[in-house]
Amino acid sequence: MPIKRLMGNGSRPALPTLGKLHKGQAKEDVQGKGFPKELDHFRFSGATPEVQEAFVAAYGQAPRSLQVYFPYPDAGRNFGNWVELWDGAGRLVWRGDGEYLVAWRDERGGYVSDPRSAEKRPQPQGEAAKGSRCYGRLSVILPELWEAGQVGLVTLVTTSVYDILHLNTVLEEVALERRAAGSDKGLMGVGFTLSRVQEMINTTDARGAKGRSAHWLVKIAPTAEYLMARLEAHAPGAGS
Repeated sequence: MPIKRLMGNGSRPALPTLGKLHKGQAKEDVQGKGFPKELDHFRFSGATPEVQEAFVAAYGQAPRSLQVYFPYPDAGRNFGNWVELWDGAGRLVWRGDGEYLVAWRDERGGYVSDPRSAEKRPQPQGEAAKGSRCYGRLSVILPELWEAGQVGLVTLVTTSVYDILHLNTVLEEVALERRAAGSDKGLMGVGFTLSRVQEMINTTDARGAKGRSAHWLVKIAPTAEYLMARLEAHAPGAGS
């Protein structure tokens, strides 16, 4: 089940995770008591030194755009998004779809998993949900890593509602187009460009004051090759 209004699901990829793409600086690079700075590029943290070296060799230290592919046909399996609350020790307290919980910590410290919300356990709202955030996790294939012998998936985590809405919309639209064209492969085999783009967005500061400021968002779009193929397929006389 998706976050209500935001869509998606929380399926986990079966392939191993090679590393993560980050939007901000590493915690160890934060000066004093500040917060991690938003970056204008993707920062990669590899699961092993070999993966890290392969990434830097292929994309450099600070890539602003990457060509990616997806391991699954549907948008939900490639991009899970949930409302989550984590404690100060980095442990999940609960995960929900905006209406009901799909996972939560029980009284003994273990976890209850209810991925289809069969129990209809209400997700905390208002003051009871203080500290919770939206989390989107995008699993992608970086072809240059596979060519270097590092086979697996890379995960991008974002807590930006702007990112989540955009990523879901594009992936759902392309998957729908593919199904309408008679393909059962969905998003698989379609090349996408994953980028950081600066935009002005609505913001609220720590005091609750609303305004607008520039932020580096995550954007995704099918490659020019896919778009050209789609145009050719819809051109007059195509397929006749």
